[in-house]
Amino acid sequence: MKRCAGGIEYELTRKAVKNLNLRLRPDGSVTVSIPKRVVTLAEADRFVEQNADRIRQARQRLDCRPEYLQIPAEYQDGDRFWLFGVPYRLRLGATGEITLRDGELSLPFPAPLSSRDPWLTRWLNRQLEPVLREMITGLVPRLAEFCSRRPGELRLRLMTSRWGSCNPRTRELHFSTRLAHLPPEAIEGVAAHELAHLAMPNHSAAFYAATERLLPDYPRRQAMLRAPVHPTPKEPA
Repeated sequence: MKRCAGGIEYELTRKAVKNLNLRLRPDGSVTVSIPKRVVTLAEADRFVEQNADRIRQARQRLDCRPEYLQIPAEYQDGDRFWLFGVPYRLRLGATGEITLRDGELSLPFPAPLSSRDPWLTRWLNRQLEPVLREMITGLVPRLAEFCSRRPGELRLRLMTSRWGSCNPRTRELHFSTRLAHLPPEAIEGVAAHELAHLAMPNHSAAFYAATERLLPDYPRRQAMLRAPVHPTPKEPA
């Protein structure tokens, strides 16, 4: 359900949650989830109004991010499309096969093209997977110097609230499809971050020491990321 409050357009969803939750997506759009019962639409509007200034400030921070992190909700013909930190001119509605040459990426799909489009997600995953596997293979010998555990399955899926995750129990590594837009140095930083969780399943000082054993310049690579989604305010219980 689309609504507007305090000059902020937002998408409202009722879910099995206890509190009101607000999220700012990477494209600057706002979503609000509220309990299935009890909370009224007027209360949801008031919640957005109370956080309107914070939302505007967060949007300003989003605008200051590197362009490869500014992923739109939809792509139009002629837009910039970032692949591994390189900008390409996007050509939509092209006939024939996908082509990537002379600074242009031609896709056989009409405009607009959703950045969440399942086909686009699959195509990005096919570009990203071999890159990530090569990076992880290169990092594993360094991991072995201080951790006996080895990474398990590598899985890719569209995630907008995090770049990756590690399940310390199963050793599975999950990465966001949207890493494909980032420069390789930043991608390798995310890979090192998740591998370090095999040694330290937390974000303690020891964990960050582990990331720097994997990549001595990890802090610089982490700075290339900026958070894809800013912290979300919640209504007190």
